[in-house]
Amino acid sequence: MANIINPKNSVLKRGYHRMTLDFGNTYSNGSFHKGCDFTGNTSVDDGYDYVVAVADGIVTSCQNTIGGVVKDTGTAGMGNYVYIEHDNGYRSRYQHMKKGSVTVKKGDKVKAGQVIGYIGNTGNSTGRHLHFDISATGKVAGGTYIASQNRTYFDPKPYIKGTKTLSKNTATATVKKSVSEIAKDIINGVGEWKNCNGTARKTKLESMGYSYSEVQAEINKQLKTGLKYYPKYEGKSTQIDIVLKDIGVPTKYYGSWSKRKPIAKANGISTYVGTSKQNEKLVNLAKQGKLIRP
Repeated sequence: MANIINPKNSVLKRGYHRMTLDFGNTYSNGSFHKGCDFTGNTSVDDGYDYVVAVADGIVTSCQNTIGGVVKDTGTAGMGNYVYIEHDNGYRSRYQHMKKGSVTVKKGDKVKAGQVIGYIGNTGNSTGRHLHFDISATGKVAGGTYIASQNRTYFDPKPYIKGTKTLSKNTATATVKKSVSEIAKDIINGVGEWKNCNGTARKTKLESMGYSYSEVQAEINKQLKTGLKYYPKYEGKSTQIDIVLKDIGVPTKYYGSWSKRKPIAKANGISTYVGTSKQNEKLVNLAKQGKLIRP
């Protein structure tokens, strides 16, 4: 059954939003629907209405030449569409509009409520409606991440109802690190990468939009060039064995001064005998994130 959404930020000019398919795993086969589908009031123009921008932004892509229904899951499958990039880096997308109805072009600045097209039945569509979604590049908290696209999709209803906004101060998108930075984090066991190996590492990297083989190649490259440090010590202890244990040093390298000798030697203390001054140097290196692995 269709639901009626009461909007604060409309995507249909008359303000009547009849939702025919919700966000989430709502397809009949259980697959994921990235946005919400709407028609207007079916008692007025049979549910057709003008499509308007949900918020201020810049048009980054559009299509206006698809004449009807096509069995395509690519660009043509979206029918006639408009992409709008908003202040906080999020993107709103409007699909399946009527051929020739799109009123904007790439690079145009648009205002909230501005007409950008008209509801249609074009592309991979089963009836007249507007597909509307909101997404951001990368893996972002609060949404559903699609690894194959490296995009996170958000339930659009709160943005239409006005409980969430697309203004700058609400941006939560994380800046994606370079392959080099990710490789260094893995080598150093930083945060989520501590003791993350094998299949677990591969799965995590791919879910974040990275190529596992590319990252592994960079890891091998960095190890060969000597970028092989233990994670930075963030605690307050000055006790050498507590520090070494906390940053993930194997037990064979702490517990006595003789066990610590390989680490000391790797860090330039060739005559290590476990003096307080020598241990202080190792602790300081650990606090700087510069303690080299043996």
